[in-house]
Amino acid sequence: MRPPSTDDLLFGWDATSGIVSVWANRDGEATVWRRAGATLSLSREPFRAWLLASSSREWEAADDARSRVTCEPFEGEEGTYRVLLSAPTFHEIEDRILRGARRLGRRVARLEELGDEIHRLGSIEQFLV
Repeated sequence: MRPPSTDDLLFGWDATSGIVSVWANRDGEATVWRRAGATLSLSREPFRAWLLASSSREWEAADDARSRVTCEPFEGEEGTYRVLLSAPTFHEIEDRILRGARRLGRRVARLEELGDEIHRLGSIEQFLV
């Protein structure tokens, strides 16, 4: 059942109803509990992990033909998030960015050390988005 409003940007466009809870991991799998009347069901759903970056330089510096990380550029002004990186698992994105940053001479061990250059949500929020 759709919400009373048809504003997809506000309410989304997936008509899945009865979601009670969601849990997702960094391996690209979400567990969704749904209720239909008195019945509670559980399903496992794959999803692509993603993050936003202000540039693609770290990603491009770690060029690897076998990588499953994709890069989708956005139009935008300098200082905004201009690239969407996604992969079947978050580990793949993280490895690719950290390898690229190191290849560019940056000493980073965790994505958090890149500060405002990237923005990511937790796995549950990524799945829900």
